[in-house]
Amino acid sequence: MEQATPWAALTSWALIYGLAVSALFTAVLFGGALTARDFMVQDYPPAIRDRYGPKSPRGQRVTRLASLIVAIGVVAILALALTHLTKLPPTPGC
Repeated sequence: MEQATPWAALTSWALIYGLAVSALFTAVLFGGALTARDFMVQDYPPAIRDRYGPKSPRGQRVTRLASLIVAIGVVAILALALTHLTKLPPTPGC
């Protein structure tokens, strides 16, 4: 039974940090959409992009800010995850 404990801890931390990344991405996505509806127009299908037209200056600013927040947040969350990973006890035989 003792061998399952490190894997259970690893799985639970992976779930926690995975949820943190998902929550960050969801918050940025909804926040960006509330701030500028066209901030993700580059990801729409071509027909919609053609009909919508170019992205507004506000949409461009929100896109850059959202990208920066996601990049910094993901790096920070991964750094925290790695610090917790180094604190887990090693698995015998690995």
